[in-house]
Amino acid sequence: MLINAFYTVTLTPNKGICSGGLIMICELSYLPLATEQYKEDVEGMIDLIKQYDLESEVGELSTTVKGDRDEIMDMIDEVYQTMDDRGKNFRLHVELLSSNN
Repeated sequence: MLINAFYTVTLTPNKGICSGGLIMICELSYLPLATEQYKEDVEGMIDLIKQYDLESEVGELSTTVKGDRDEIMDMIDEVYQTMDDRGKNFRLHVELLSSNN
């Protein structure tokens, strides 16, 4: 049986926010499609986010990331490319907010 489901994992914030540069807030919703391994797919996405020096919080429906704009853009690209390269079917919804704080 194939399942379309969203699964979240608790994530402790990483090292923090960059000391300089432009700050951005990003909300990601990653939805594995047509898979029995949805938990592993979501955990893999969160593991990719943890590799970056970004403040992260996993919620019920999305993950919020705050930090350096360029690093967030790199992280989004890596999440997409990695899951695509693994042959995964997925939906990745991204919202970006500029922030001066």
